[in-house]
Amino acid sequence: MSCVVFLLACSLLVAGCGRKATPLKHWFANRGADFQDIFSIGAGLSSQNEKTGIVPPSYGIYLEATTFFNIGYIRHAGGTIEAEGRGLGVYDEDREMWGFGPYRSWEIRQGSEYAHTNYYKDPQRSAGWTGRMVGDLSLRDGPVDPTAGYAKHLIHTDSGPHDGFLVYPRGWHSWEYIGIEIGIPEMLLTHHGITVRAGFDISEIIDFVGGIFFYDYLEDDRRDDE
Repeated sequence: MSCVVFLLACSLLVAGCGRKATPLKHWFANRGADFQDIFSIGAGLSSQNEKTGIVPPSYGIYLEATTFFNIGYIRHAGGTIEAEGRGLGVYDEDREMWGFGPYRSWEIRQGSEYAHTNYYKDPQRSAGWTGRMVGDLSLRDGPVDPTAGYAKHLIHTDSGPHDGFLVYPRGWHSWEYIGIEIGIPEMLLTHHGITVRAGFDISEIIDFVGGIFFYDYLEDDRRDDE
């Protein structure tokens, strides 16, 4: 009897949630994507070049404890491999970010020199999903402004710096993100620099658990036509 009541309750929840009900077509893939959203981890490698001189362009330290507090400066221009939540990729990257308290400034360009990416980092394949996340399908094939309050922002093609108070480089879904980035230049022996980044978002745990019971409260599940 208790199982029947539980199933009925779940059915009522799904029926009352409308678009927050997770679709069936990509159910297993969506659960994997929701789990990946909990974590972000990445690493990069740079080298001396004619523009940067003797200092490899990977240096600094940047700490983020929700969008209300961040501090530090990070710079990286080189190759990057990362899992930015559900977005997986290997690409060339030019990244600069600094902030203090609730204010931050950033510019991130992830290119196509290597372009080994999954669905969510590919602008062509994920055009429908990306368009829905930015809230305007007319923007789905071009660069977007992440200061405009978009839900998830995984394709970084900035043409200039963004800045402001309580703004979200990864989209407002990630306002509870906690993480660290470190860049270390080694200019004497190897003439290379490395960068590492890691973090997590506790709110994505709730979205992952909810998705198991067909409740997509962040509305980031891939739909049948995406």
